[in-house]
Amino acid sequence: MSVLKAKLPKYLRQLAAVYDREKSTYQRDVITHGKWHLREGVEHDNWNGGMDGHVVLLFAPLTVVSQVSVGDQSSYASSILEDLSKLSSTADEYFAGVIIEVEDESDPECREATPFSERVLADPAKIEIWKPGLARVFMSHRDRTKVEVQQIADAMETYGMSCFVAHETIPDDEDWQKVILDGLDTMEIMVAITTDDFSQSPYCMQEVGYALGRGIPVISLKIDGRDPSGFIAHKQATRGSLIEPITAAQKLAPLLSKRLRTLERYKSILINSFCQSPSFNEAKSRFERMKSNVPELTDAQAEQISLAFGDSVQLNQSIYLTNQYQRLTSYMKNATQSDWKIELNRLVEDKAGPYDDLDDIPF
Repeated sequence: MSVLKAKLPKYLRQLAAVYDREKSTYQRDVITHGKWHLREGVEHDNWNGGMDGHVVLLFAPLTVVSQVSVGDQSSYASSILEDLSKLSSTADEYFAGVIIEVEDESDPECREATPFSERVLADPAKIEIWKPGLARVFMSHRDRTKVEVQQIADAMETYGMSCFVAHETIPDDEDWQKVILDGLDTMEIMVAITTDDFSQSPYCMQEVGYALGRGIPVISLKIDGRDPSGFIAHKQATRGSLIEPITAAQKLAPLLSKRLRTLERYKSILINSFCQSPSFNEAKSRFERMKSNVPELTDAQAEQISLAFGDSVQLNQSIYLTNQYQRLTSYMKNATQSDWKIELNRLVEDKAGPYDDLDDIPF
């Protein structure tokens, strides 16, 4: 192996980081979302005892490559070559060229190319599109349905699902393609809103392919008459309606929660959802869902609920949780095998000793 071939992955990672900082999104995405291949020894220069020149081929998805014209694509390739040449310090080798091409598995060089798999994936906790602690659900849909899909997403939140709806979730000043790719990289489940024209969208079909390639569960919500196509055609789709978002959410929730149980995430999601209850009604429904599905709590989970109760008016002022039926403290007792009580809007473990109920000790 040539020295430059061994060093090329390091050089590409460095350039990708620089391009990201400089907002050079096209060069960054060509590198990070594609594969590289080195065509070795395409040139030879007799200067200084002989030097071999190699050409770097960058194979990127069509959605990335097609963002610029063919002429601009050549200019970007030249700029990447210039930057790679600045990083190269090998005496008898050099980068002779950079070529940007669309990924094509029928191309033998593309099949031999190495994915840029060592790139640092986005941290879900640091991505604003996801609400902390909730299930990360990517909603793949056609643009014309974005408003209705967002309504379904809003209804899903009560079940502990944080749903990403591209056209409604991305802030105006963000790089939309990077945000979508971050969402695809960090999603836990995908819901495909399969309208009759769903398969006509290259983006929708690529999103589904991305999910399947990562081993992410894909659940289809069939809106129109046509069945899902492609690699999700063999799975039974759930019938739904865009004009009844709450009903659609009610149908999707048990399917998603079943998949989440296999990821051992469902219990923590329900606890997080309860702790983030935005209203008294939501506190009631989220509590009942947590109580029905989380029979036991770890010490950390019990502490999480206790802290959330003290910080949230929606919880500590909820009559449903704190009235004479003592629903919350009874649940905490059953789930932790310890006594709990409410004192001054705080949920605390009752660690009373064996003699604490005695007013006086007669000796």
